[in-house]
Amino acid sequence: MTDSPSLDQAQAALADPTTSADTLYEIAAAHPGLWARVAAHPNAYTDLLTWLNDVGDAPVRAAVAARRGITRPVIPPAATFVPSLSPRTPSTSAFRGASSHPATTTPLSGSSFQHITPPPRDLTLPWRDLTPGASTPPLRDFTLPVRDTPPLQAASPPLQAFTPPLQAAAPALIPPVVPVPDPAPPEEAPTPAAQAAPPVAVAPVVAAPAQATAATPTGPAASRPDASDKSDSTTPGWMRPVIIALSIAVLLVVALLVYLLVIKPTQNTGTPTTPSTTATSIHTAPSTAPPTSTGPDLAAAQAAFTSAATEFNTAQAALAAAITAATAPAATPAEQLITPALLTALATALTNAQAAVAPAPAMAATAPEIIRQTSQLQADTVATQTATTTLTAATAAVQADRVAAAQKAIGDAVALAQPVYDDSKGLADEAARAALLAGITNAKAASTALKTADPATVNATATEWWNKLDQLSKAVLATKKTKCSDQVTLPVGVDPRVCSGIPAGSIAFPSSGDGTAMFQMPSGNIGCTAGAYGLTLMCEIKSVSWTMPDELKATCQGTYGSGCGGHEVGLSQGFVIQVGHGDVPPWTAATLTGVSVPTLEYGQIAVSGTGACISGQDGVTCWDMMSSHGFKMSAQTLLVW
Repeated sequence: MTDSPSLDQAQAALADPTTSADTLYEIAAAHPGLWARVAAHPNAYTDLLTWLNDVGDAPVRAAVAARRGITRPVIPPAATFVPSLSPRTPSTSAFRGASSHPATTTPLSGSSFQHITPPPRDLTLPWRDLTPGASTPPLRDFTLPVRDTPPLQAASPPLQAFTPPLQAAAPALIPPVVPVPDPAPPEEAPTPAAQAAPPVAVAPVVAAPAQATAATPTGPAASRPDASDKSDSTTPGWMRPVIIALSIAVLLVVALLVYLLVIKPTQNTGTPTTPSTTATSIHTAPSTAPPTSTGPDLAAAQAAFTSAATEFNTAQAALAAAITAATAPAATPAEQLITPALLTALATALTNAQAAVAPAPAMAATAPEIIRQTSQLQADTVATQTATTTLTAATAAVQADRVAAAQKAIGDAVALAQPVYDDSKGLADEAARAALLAGITNAKAASTALKTADPATVNATATEWWNKLDQLSKAVLATKKTKCSDQVTLPVGVDPRVCSGIPAGSIAFPSSGDGTAMFQMPSGNIGCTAGAYGLTLMCEIKSVSWTMPDELKATCQGTYGSGCGGHEVGLSQGFVIQVGHGDVPPWTAATLTGVSVPTLEYGQIAVSGTGACISGQDGVTCWDMMSSHGFKMSAQTLLVW
C-alpha cells in the first residue's frame, strides 16, 4: 500500500469524480472527518457505504442515505457488528488472508474512530455502478420458481445467511450479473442487524410469453403432481438440464432486450418507471431515477451544500485576514530588507489571494445542480486554503527579513564603535569611554529584543541605536590623543598626519622676493622660515595671548644677543626649542623692508629638509618628519610635543 494521503490531497481527490475506489478506501481509513464526502463520491463501493453507515455519525449516515437514495438513513444497532458466519459468507479471518488490506475486529462505535478500517474493495466481485440514476437493476434468477405472492416479508430468507462478504464491489460500466443462488429457505422479514449490510434488490421481472408462463408453475401448484408431470416422465433424463439451460438463456435474452429498449431509455430521460402489477412481479427495487426537486436526494444534496458552503466561508474569512496582515509588509521599502526579492514574492502571493476572494453561490433548485455546486465549492475551498497558506508564508518571510535587517544594522554600529573604545584606552577621556561602553552594551540588548518586537518598528529602533553609537564614538575621538610612537603622543586636536611621515600632496617651501625659503599664513599674523640661524625651520608670530612655556624657555640659545623673551619657536635636530636672537628675525625683517612673501593657503603642506608645516584655520602645525616632535601655534594657544 502507498502512504496515506494528506488532508489537502484527500480533499482534492474527493473533488475529482474520477477518483478510484482504492483511493477512497485510503481516504476513509486516514481521515474520519471526510467520511461524509467519501460517502457522497460516485465511486464509493457497496461495502464501504455499509461500513460508513455502521460507524459514522448522523451526517455520515445522511450522506450514505443520499448516496443510496433511501428515504431515511439506516441507523446501525448499538451492539458490535459481527459478520455472518453463514457457510456462504467468508469469515473475517478468511478475508484477512485473502486481501492485502488490513482488517479489524475492534467493536465499532459512533464516538470513537480508533482502530477502525474500512472494508477493502474486492476485485474478484462483479462491477456495480452505485451512482444514483445510473445503476441498472440486477436480473432475477430465473432458475427459481415464480412465486404467487409478492410480499417480501413472506418469502425473504434469513438475511444472516446472505450477509455479503466484507469486500467491496468495484464500479464498472456494464450492468452486474447476479450469481445464481442455491435454493434457500423461505425468506423472513429483514432484521435491524441485516439492515447494516448492503441491500440485495430484486429487479422486477418482465412478463414472459404465455407459453413460457404456462410452462413455469407458480405457488403451491408447482408442488402438486398433474397431467404435465406425467407427460414429463416420458422425457429422457439427459434432456432436462438442456431444456432448463435453454429456457434460462431465452429468458435472459428477453430480459436484456426489454432493459435495453424500455428501462434504460426511461432512466436516461429522467422518467420514473412504473412497477409492474402483473402476477409475475415479486418485489420492486429501489428507484434509481435522477433526483428531482423533492425527496430525500434533494435534502441530502442541500445538507452537503450547506456544509461545503460553511467550510468555504470559513476559508474565505481566513484569506481575508491574511490579506489584511500582508498589506503593510508588502509596502516595506527595499532598503529595509536583506533580501529585497522577498517583496516580489509577497506581491505575487497577495495578488493571487485577492483574486481568490469570492462569495459562496446561492443554492440551486435541483439536486444535480446542487451536487455540482457542492463539488465546485469543495474545490474552491482547497484553492482558497492554498492561497491563504502561500500568502501567510510570504508575509512571514518579509517580516522576518525586516527584523534580521534591523539586527544587522545595530550589529554594524556596534562593530564600528567597539574599536574606538578599545583603541582609546589611556588616550581619551575616561568618562567618554565609559559612556561609549554602556551604549555598546545597551545596543546589543536592543538587538536581541527585536526578535519579539513589531516588525513595523524595528527599522526605527535600529536607526536610533546607529545614531547614538556614532555620537558616543565621536565624543571619545574628540578627547583622544594620537600616539605616533612610544616616545611621541600627539595632543588632542593635532592633525594625525604628523605621524605619517611625508604627507601626501606636500610642496616645497616657497621663496620670498629675496630668495629666502619662507611663507606666511593667510591671516598675516604668522610667518615661517626654513634654514634661518642653522635651524630646520622657525615660526614667528606678531600678536599672541599666550606666554612661552617654562620647558621651552630652558631651551633658548642666546648666542645672537641677549634677548630670549620673544615668541619665536623652531625645530633643531628633531626637537622643539625657543629661538633667541639679538636682531630682527627674518620674516619680520622681510615685511618691514617690503620684500614680498608668498602665502601658504589653508590646507597646503610645505616641506624643507626633514621639516614640514600645515597651514590651517586654527593655526600652523610644524614637525620634524623623522622624530615626529613638533608644535602647533596660533594667536590663542601653543601646543608642543
